[in-house]
Amino acid sequence: MTETPTPPGRPQPSRPARSRVAGHATIAAAVALLGFLLATQLQVRQGLGQRLASEREVDLVRILGDLSARSDDLLEEIVGLRLQLAEAAGSTERAEVLARTARQELTTLEILLGTIPVEGPGIRLVITDPQGAVGPDVLLDVLQELRDAGAEAVQINDLRAVASTALSGQPGHLLAAGQPILAPYVILAIGGGDTLAEAMRIPGGVVDSVESRPGAHVSLRALGRLRIGVLRRTPTFSYARPEQRGS
Repeated sequence: MTETPTPPGRPQPSRPARSRVAGHATIAAAVALLGFLLATQLQVRQGLGQRLASEREVDLVRILGDLSARSDDLLEEIVGLRLQLAEAAGSTERAEVLARTARQELTTLEILLGTIPVEGPGIRLVITDPQGAVGPDVLLDVLQELRDAGAEAVQINDLRAVASTALSGQPGHLLAAGQPILAPYVILAIGGGDTLAEAMRIPGGVVDSVESRPGAHVSLRALGRLRIGVLRRTPTFSYARPEQRGS
């Protein structure tokens, strides 16, 4: 291989000088490429960060919106359930009040009709009549005075005496509700014991009336607790019927 001759008047560059120039060019190109790559990477990272931030914000907004909507739905459900609970409690309370009132009224009627046993304070009054001088009018006065004094339940011997109990017969042969009753007449009355006793003892009252009969005598004692267990059968009605409302 032959070398190209060097033109006259131009000095020929040495080999080391040419190597330095090539090295500088390579370095400059590498630096330029690196700068381009760094700038591109920075732009890519910035764009990616902005996109990720934008996507996260959208996601957060969407999630927040979903949570808000769900919270509103749950709040509506809670309010609805509370209203239902209040209505149910009100209905239950009204039903309990009605049931309690009905039970109280039923108990009152059963006591008045003499169909359930009762107990409480009251008096025990015994009329002895060895000569048969006490007539039905005397026992009728006893019942009337007891009711006026607040007696709530009365028993004569083995008979539950109620408002409809009829007393009849002759002195010494008395009938109560059509059934014969014999002396001594043991009368139990539930009510205020002292009040009932005073009502029997008022001047010209029951005690005086009974003891004005030949041989008749009254013994009377107020009791803190006594029991009336004799029952009447529930009456049946042939004609009377409850009124039909709205008819």
